[in-house]
Amino acid sequence: MRTKIQFSFHELPVESHSSLRDSLLNHISHVTSETSPVILTQLCLALADLALQMVAWKTPVQDVIERFASSAQHISTLLEILTVLPEEINSRHLRLGANRR
Repeated sequence: MRTKIQFSFHELPVESHSSLRDSLLNHISHVTSETSPVILTQLCLALADLALQMVAWKTPVQDVIERFASSAQHISTLLEILTVLPEEINSRHLRLGANRR
């Protein structure tokens, strides 16, 4: 999923962006302690890459904090998202203009 978002996001119709975002958030919200940490990291990286490329998503940080901060079981998930997001800003795989960085 992450690779598709990194390299093929521009091929996805704009009207599908919100559905993809909601689907990723839903998958991430179902992560449990039994879920492999690698899977969680890849889902969070995919969400971060989407947030950086999705111009219509104006408040991604606020939205993930509101969604995941209210539950103790999701605090580690929230921290993972907030850790990978700034790391992805400088990713050479994303075609981001200076205004998106």
